[in-house]
Amino acid sequence: MFAGHYDEAAATFRELAKRTDAPRVKLELARSLYLGRHYREAKHVFNDVYYSNGLPYRVRRGINVYLEKIDRKIGYLVPTLGLGLDTNPTKGTAATDFVLFGVPVVLAQHNQRRAIGAQYSLSGRTPLNASSTLSAVGAVSGVKYPRSPNSFVNANLGLSFDDAGEKLSVETGMQYSRRENSDTLVSPYILGIYRLNNARPNQTDLTAIISFNSFEYNSYLNGPVVQTSVRHGTQIGRETILITTLQASVTRTADARYNQVAGAISANLYRSLKAVAVDVVVSGAIGKRIFAGADPLFGSVRRDTDSNLGVQLFRTRPIRKLFPSIGIRYERRDSSLPFYSYAGTGLTADLLYRF
Repeated sequence: MFAGHYDEAAATFRELAKRTDAPRVKLELARSLYLGRHYREAKHVFNDVYYSNGLPYRVRRGINVYLEKIDRKIGYLVPTLGLGLDTNPTKGTAATDFVLFGVPVVLAQHNQRRAIGAQYSLSGRTPLNASSTLSAVGAVSGVKYPRSPNSFVNANLGLSFDDAGEKLSVETGMQYSRRENSDTLVSPYILGIYRLNNARPNQTDLTAIISFNSFEYNSYLNGPVVQTSVRHGTQIGRETILITTLQASVTRTADARYNQVAGAISANLYRSLKAVAVDVVVSGAIGKRIFAGADPLFGSVRRDTDSNLGVQLFRTRPIRKLFPSIGIRYERRDSSLPFYSYAGTGLTADLLYRF
């Protein structure tokens, strides 16, 4: 009826929206505004529907797809601030008996006492051309532990290109990572994402990342890293979506003993609790990492199995423009070399704001 006449359609649905508060009418208005390239107004109307009471999860997920597209068109800035507790911030082992250079030794436990700190993040994007296909992107995140020497910060800054069909994204830039009392890592990277049927709840993304690790002091770990992943979302109920991800990576280092291959599978189950405007996310993952050569300290090849399990609750409607969330996460590593095994639990409470 309105094919190609998006402004005319928007005007019609705008008049209908004045007479009724029906979410369906507002959604058609928002879609018309989006297709007519009135992105800021479309975002306002989409959010108005998104925060309404009793909206089915599949509808909110569809709105999220549009909001993500709009963010890539007009940019965004998202700060988050919260508190975090980590029972094992150093990822230290609880084992005490080792065989070091062929000699049995007993070492004190490497576990540190639990640490509570402020966690923060800031991510942003701003278009650099009229068509919004080229954008500057950046993010910084970290945790500051006032009474523990385990604070860390991660950051990246780059350029992102999106094709006109919004299926392909390519990003290139620099990553920076530093942990207190540890080495600094700087990595140039290039990332590609291809989105299949991304306008539906059952969406699939293909991702590939190539980076080059460059450590300030531990130069023997320098080298390229190739990572790939396939992520698929499946709607398994009116208010439930399952997202599964398969990952694989290959790391090459200056010292060939530290070359490694890794693979993992993860799952995130999203369940909407409409009565309290909360989304519950249950997540879990398991993966395997194998090193190429014998460990220089312990004399045998290292093989790690990593696993984690978490639960997080997100508020879907803002409270004074803030979105609170709380979560708990358990993670562990079982290594063929006990020195590298660890387990720990983390608790988080965050407040997110979207500009």
